[in-house]
Amino acid sequence: MRFAREAESPVTALRAPDLGKKGQKRTPQDIENAFSLYCRLRLYELSAQRAGSLVHALQSYVVAAHDMTVDLQRDLEHLAGQFPLRTEQNAAPAGAAGADASAVRRSIANELRAAEPSLVVQVEQQLAKDCFGADGGMRAAVTAGGKDRAKLLATVRTVARQAALSKVTSIDLGAVLATNEKGESPLSKCLSQVQPWLERCGGRRRLVFIVPQQIAAQHSPAKLVSQLPSGAFKQLPGVAAGAASDLVVLYELGDISVPHAAAHLIGFRRDLAEAATRLHTRSDIQWTPVFTF
Repeated sequence: MRFAREAESPVTALRAPDLGKKGQKRTPQDIENAFSLYCRLRLYELSAQRAGSLVHALQSYVVAAHDMTVDLQRDLEHLAGQFPLRTEQNAAPAGAAGADASAVRRSIANELRAAEPSLVVQVEQQLAKDCFGADGGMRAAVTAGGKDRAKLLATVRTVARQAALSKVTSIDLGAVLATNEKGESPLSKCLSQVQPWLERCGGRRRLVFIVPQQIAAQHSPAKLVSQLPSGAFKQLPGVAAGAASDLVVLYELGDISVPHAAAHLIGFRRDLAEAATRLHTRSDIQWTPVFTF
């Protein structure tokens, strides 16, 4: 309708080129101007028609893209639900015995939280290389089901764990367990909690530290034993470099008195010791009595 109204004047001029307003004769310039205006209006009309056709043709693609986006969002939310966040508020409360271990965990968690942006970039690049490089990209990998989805979840967990472990290896766990400003040694408390009861049965003992290889040179036996109570060990502990990122402390016991260990196992009950001597065993072996009455 708008085009018809605007084109009415030039069309009339072109139909009667000799007569103008009030019966005046039109000049060639007037006819040229009317023709140019008519051509521009026709170009506008054709452009509008073509644009309408393109919009109509693209409408189905837009609707399909919207549906795919909704499906992708649903699948991403489902995948995100497989990795719930564990915060300090919903974490299980630690008892007094595990307070020091919890403090160490919180310290390491803070280190990982500070490095989270770089870890996210590292995981993203690795997933783009391993999972999203095939045809279809991320959408095909995320919306796939069955074994493909299970494989994707396993890959995400593996890549994230490797990224976290690579960061943990750079954390000086020995410094985390060092004596704090209050003079308390978390390492000493942890050792007292894991002290084996077989030490009460005599024999020899040795303490061995297995520290990450990257920081093994920073911790000498004398430095580690300084974190322990004085007189706890007469000999310096052994220090070995490990391939893992964990700090491991081992008690090595030897020459333990078997009768004493057996007595502790049965709670020093004489009736159980006497019953053990009456059990039917192989007669072709000369058994050494554990207890003498």
